[in-house]
Amino acid sequence: MSISRETGDPARRSQPNGKSSTINRKKGEATSSPPDSLERRGFRRQFSMKAFAVEDQVEATLAYFGKPEDEFRIALHEHLIKRIIDKIGSLKEEINLWQENMAIPYETFVEKIATDKQFVDKLNRENPMWEADLINWEFCLEELNAWKQRLEDVLMS
Repeated sequence: MSISRETGDPARRSQPNGKSSTINRKKGEATSSPPDSLERRGFRRQFSMKAFAVEDQVEATLAYFGKPEDEFRIALHEHLIKRIIDKIGSLKEEINLWQENMAIPYETFVEKIATDKQFVDKLNRENPMWEADLINWEFCLEELNAWKQRLEDVLMS
């Protein structure tokens, strides 16, 4: 993401939510920026995405609901939320498999390996690769938390 000086570009449109965006169909660039302290000082954040062709019929249909650019942004936002929720679901399933495999919840497992030598000895006998499994289990839990945070961020945007 880059920050550039606002130039008063006439192609830039103000949106009802206080954000502004530009679609440059010739160059295939889109920029968007939230109002923040940098914008108040005449700067804007921008990002660029490659353009892709939208059939005239699709654009015309979107126009029935509002500005096609706004409707596309809303659809993309909703799609992103759905994909994140799907990712969270798959991570929860994987975490449940780890929990079933170890027969106890993660927190209990970590506590037992730290305090119960007999438990660790049994693990070493029955599953010599338990430490690698624990790393994978921990990774899934960290990923779950990261995706939950991403969902919260997207929902707040």
